Amino acid sequence: MLGTLRQYLLNTSFHGFRYIAERNLHWTEKIFWLVCCIASWYGSTLLILASWDDFQHNAISFVAETNYLDWNTTFPSVAVCEIDNSKKIGEVTDRLYGDPHDYNIDEIIKELVYFRGLSFYTLQMCGSDAPPNPDCITKNFSVYSELVRGKCEEIMIA
Repeated sequence: MLGTLRQYLLNTSFHGFRYIAERNLHWTEKIFWLVCCIASWYGSTLLILASWDDFQHNAISFVAETNYLDWNTTFPSVAVCEIDNSKKIGEVTDRLYGDPHDYNIDEIIKELVYFRGLSFYTLQMCGSDAPPNPDCITKNFSVYSELVRGKCEEIMIA
């Protein structure tokens, strides 16, 4: 009987039971896992009983939702976002900074124009801990955005 129970505990898929039956664990570990298993079964029992009580005493109703009929809806919109345009960034930085130039500036402009939550190059080159860099962009960000970002006619193909 105990051998069968031990085999069951060692091979069951219930988490924690295996640790209770293992021979090489310290008795305190076995007590810890026993307490955890009992607490989880107790908590599960409370949740099941609460669900059963709700099922028995609370009315469940199914209705058709009609609030959407009052909405003034139009045709859904579609957004097209330009993610990256490395070629155009290269052309703009060559025109503004000359060729060759510090190509980290290309990455800074990419981070500013196509901001995705990261600004590694901007912090490395222009941050408060970085040495002074005259090429750092500190204002008129929209100018760079307009220079780099494509127009709708360039992005969309008819």
